[in-house]
Amino acid sequence: MKKLSIFLVLSLLVLLSSSVLAEDGSINFGASYDLGGSLNWQSTTYGTSAGYTFDAEITMPYHDDMSLGLGAAYQLPRSLQNNANVQFNFIPFYGLLKFYTDNEGYLVGQLGYNMLQGNDDFDVANDLNGGIYYGVGVGSQTEKMNAEILYSVNNGTKENYFLSYSKLSFSLSVGF
Repeated sequence: MKKLSIFLVLSLLVLLSSSVLAEDGSINFGASYDLGGSLNWQSTTYGTSAGYTFDAEITMPYHDDMSLGLGAAYQLPRSLQNNANVQFNFIPFYGLLKFYTDNEGYLVGQLGYNMLQGNDDFDVANDLNGGIYYGVGVGSQTEKMNAEILYSVNNGTKENYFLSYSKLSFSLSVGF
């Protein structure tokens, strides 16, 4: 089911990309360095290792100072600081809104749904489910490149208990 969902969303992104480029939109591919975050589960907070995330976003101008878009990301697995064998990752799919400032800067908001995955040490009971994803940040845009700082939160459930993973990311993306 998860592979089918990923395939369908990526297919949708490819189909939308042709219409986006025809209407002065842009497609961005990026990579982020995620500072070690925190994972909250069953009233306990666990430190996490740093990691990397790869993403793709499609944006279209909405007004002179605003763009709307869709995005998908894949977080490479990261581990808990106190146990390197326990690894997890999220795959968020989201809508985004960018507000441009007078200079080349912008504010960005993201909201969507993410899938949660984990290795056997993380997912002993085989009971992981995704949840709401959101992020807020600031960025700077040139003609073909974006640099961004983003605070994001991934939510899900593990063994029917709510969990939340928050992190701060620094990203660079190239646009077409």
